[in-house]
Amino acid sequence: MRPGERLPTSLQLSEQLRISPKTVEKAYCELLKQHLIESTPRIGTFIARDALADRHALLTIAGNAVAIGLNRARRLGCTRGEVRVLASEALDRVFPDGARRTRKEIDE
Repeated sequence: MRPGERLPTSLQLSEQLRISPKTVEKAYCELLKQHLIESTPRIGTFIARDALADRHALLTIAGNAVAIGLNRARRLGCTRGEVRVLASEALDRVFPDGARRTRKEIDE
């Protein structure tokens, strides 16, 4: 994601993730309150120009994306243990070098 990048509409994202549009609207509302995204009626919703300059803001956006995926897995009937395995496998695919850091390490 880049500053100024357009986000999908609530309906588009809800269909893509197979979750309720209300869930997406709530997430977008929270991101708006934190000034991480900007919304212009009839134009669209975008990543705020200065949102990604702040590492904490970047992690908030990424964390919200992860939460949406976890919520989807739960709605599909996955158990917490199954999601842990799936998440571990996904981490290995996305970060094949094995570099994993804890939230504490990231914040330091």
